[in-house]
Amino acid sequence: MLTLPPISYSVIIVITSFVAVFILFLRIQKNHILNTRFFFWHYMVGFVLFGLAHLPVLLINLRIEISYNILLFLYIFGFFTIFIAHQLFLRGTNSLFIKDRIFTTIFPIVVFPLFAALTLFLFFVSQIGPILIYTVLMWGFLIPINLYLTFIFLYFFIKGAPFYPVKRQLYALFLSLGWLVTLITYIILWVRSVAYSPEFWVLEVASSKGWLLIRAIAYFLIFVGAMFFSDRYYKKPESIEKN
Repeated sequence: MLTLPPISYSVIIVITSFVAVFILFLRIQKNHILNTRFFFWHYMVGFVLFGLAHLPVLLINLRIEISYNILLFLYIFGFFTIFIAHQLFLRGTNSLFIKDRIFTTIFPIVVFPLFAALTLFLFFVSQIGPILIYTVLMWGFLIPINLYLTFIFLYFFIKGAPFYPVKRQLYALFLSLGWLVTLITYIILWVRSVAYSPEFWVLEVASSKGWLLIRAIAYFLIFVGAMFFSDRYYKKPESIEKN
């Protein structure tokens, strides 16, 4: 059985993210429908941040010695890149079928600074431990968004509405599966990490070679699914009316 060096897994996930960025950028140049261009731009920048979020793991696998202050910076850097990336994926997806600016623009602009300010306060001022902060981020933010994206694309695959041309199309299923697998890796790595002191979290993630590879596969599924949201299938959707 072929065994790859530990660094290979973090390199694979970073390369997957930036290959997705490059190809989605080329896709944007060929797409002339405003809604789908908006969707592609958000997913492209989201993948940029996904790639950057895994650079700390790459540095660890390169066996670069880092101080505690740098480690703290890497945690904050990883937190904000993952946070902003999910905001972009969520906003890009919602922009396809929701016209209400409160949900697509105003809500993220208001929520993000408040959430960021609260997090910085918890990190540097309060006595709340990093494990609790990590847990709140995971179960209060990342998991709900991943669940939402998983089920919204599964709904598109099964029902089609409001995108009837995507009904039973594999790329909608790829997006759903990609977000589901990403969700699973978040939960598994959270369970593995919180068993250790925060100083060793990034080491635990860096050593989780199989889960990093699975996450790279999830990113590939999301990329392939997103790439085929094009004007060949897209019809102008009706906005979802607020009940």
